[in-house]
Order: sequence, then C-alpha cells, then structure tokens
Amino acid sequence: MYHFHPMIVHFSIVLFVLAMVYEALALITGKRLWPILAKIYIVAAALTAFITVISGLIDFEITWMTDSGHRFMNIHKILGITVFIIIILLANYRYLFQKMLPAGMFKIYLAMGALCLGLMFGTAYIGGAGVFYHGTGVQKAMINYTDAEEYLKRLYRLDEFPPPTAEDSLYALPFKPLAESLYTQIDTSGQSPQTGRQQTVILEIVPPVRSKPNHHKQ
Repeated sequence: MYHFHPMIVHFSIVLFVLAMVYEALALITGKRLWPILAKIYIVAAALTAFITVISGLIDFEITWMTDSGHRFMNIHKILGITVFIIIILLANYRYLFQKMLPAGMFKIYLAMGALCLGLMFGTAYIGGAGVFYHGTGVQKAMINYTDAEEYLKRLYRLDEFPPPTAEDSLYALPFKPLAESLYTQIDTSGQSPQTGRQQTVILEIVPPVRSKPNHHKQ
C-alpha cells in the first residue's frame, strides 16, 4: 500500500461531498431520490475513508519527511483520523439508526456533516502543504545530509545509521528508497567546500551494479 494514500484519498472526499450535496437537495426539494442517493454515498464515503486512513498511517511511517514536513503531516494525520470518526458516526446514523432516533437528530446530523466538510478541506490543505511546501514523499526533492540521515534513522529505528553497503542497497525494499544513494555525492561535513554553505543534493535511486565474474580461461 506504499503511496496508495494519495491515490485513494480523493474518492472519499468526493463521495462525502456528494453525500452532503444530496442531503441539501433532499432538504430543499423534498424529493425521495436525494435521500436514497445520500445514504448510498455516505456509506461509500465511510468505506473508502477506512482505506484512506489505513494507507495514510502506513505512508506516515515509511515516507521521507523533513522535520517541518513531519510536523505538518502529524497534524494531517490527527485531523484525518478525526474526520474518519465523524464520517463513520454519520454513516451509521444515516444507514442504521435514523428511524430509531428522534427526528430532531437529523439537524445535528446536518450540522456535523457541515463541520466534517470544513475539517476535511482543512486536512486536505495541510496534507498538500506538507508535500508542496516541505517536499514530503518527493524522492527528488532537494534535501540536506541531516534531513536524509534523520529520515533513515526513523525508518530503520536506529540511534546511529551506518553507511549502507552495495549489498544492502541491492536488496533494499521499495520502502527504503534512499538507502541506495544516501552517501553518494554528499560531503560528509554537510558543507559545500567552495562556499561553506549547507550543501543540498538531489537524491536519485541508482541501482548498484554487481561486478561480472571473470570467466577467462586459465
């Protein structure tokens, strides 16, 4: 499910927005079609939101982030879980309990839906800001030595990160994309020898090549 979150998240957003639009149309027009569609779409939104949250939690653990990006994504995670809980409550009310509860509860349902829409768009903005402003998950983002090392320490759960060998990088999992190139083209001091300023590099995944065995006849 690596990087599955940004592919699926838009479905849950659109489905929930449409569910609330249908609820508004039902309230305005009084036609029976709109409540039926609203019920279908709110349940579909809850199901896709579950997949969205699970994939997002996985991506949060394995995706490269700067410190500022990590702070953004931590807020994004908390808000995303909050939105998911609200959608689950709304879907359960609309699909299972609406007929059992007082009619006045429907106004609370609509108010919670409006609140959830606001939280959802705020959550989406923060997630986008983490990517576009802080390079979260962008493998070719320009990062410095410290950022890369801190990410790999978190990923491998290490206090100190030893330089990977060619053998390590050859068998690196897709979840460890920077392991192959962390120490290539990076000055160990993290400073540019010409200017003395912090050096940034573009890390690219370059698979190591095994040396071919020598088959020369003796």
